[in-house]
Parts: sequence; C-alpha cells; structure tokens
Amino acid sequence: MVGGRIVVRVAKTRNSRRSAERTASSPAPLELPADRAFVLHLDAHARPSERLVGRIEHVTSGKVAHVTSLRELVAFLAEVLGDEATGD
Repeated sequence: MVGGRIVVRVAKTRNSRRSAERTASSPAPLELPADRAFVLHLDAHARPSERLVGRIEHVTSGKVAHVTSLRELVAFLAEVLGDEATGD
C-alpha cells in the first residue's frame, strides 16, 4: 500500500452493554493529548494475564523501556508522566 492511508475511522457502535454503561456514566469527553501517548509492543508469546513481555515507548520524548511485568510497565508510565509534570 504505497502512499495509502493506514489509519481508518473506527465504527462508533458499542460492543457491549458494559462499555455503553461506562460511557453513559462519564459525560465529559476524554482528553487525549499527544504528549501522553505511548506505544506498547508486546512479544508474540506474551499473555498479559499471565506473562507480560514487551517494549513501551513514550512517543514525544522517545524514552523506551523493555518490560517483563505489569509492575514494570506501570513504573515506566509513572516515571515518564512524573518527569512530564516536573518538566524533566
């Protein structure tokens, strides 16, 4: 696909009653600033409920961490977002 668009519009239909309830209970729209964007790339053998293995990257700073647990993933998010708050 040369020069084609790789991002497509997502359908606005709800897949479950639970997601509809969650949306109904939060009237404010989400604020998703680009400086809080991350890319999580999971290993082919990762099973998030049992074994989390992968790489996470903060899009705007380029900071990267290789993670092997949910704890490490959350620690990286906290570190980067904490740095963002202090201006580091």
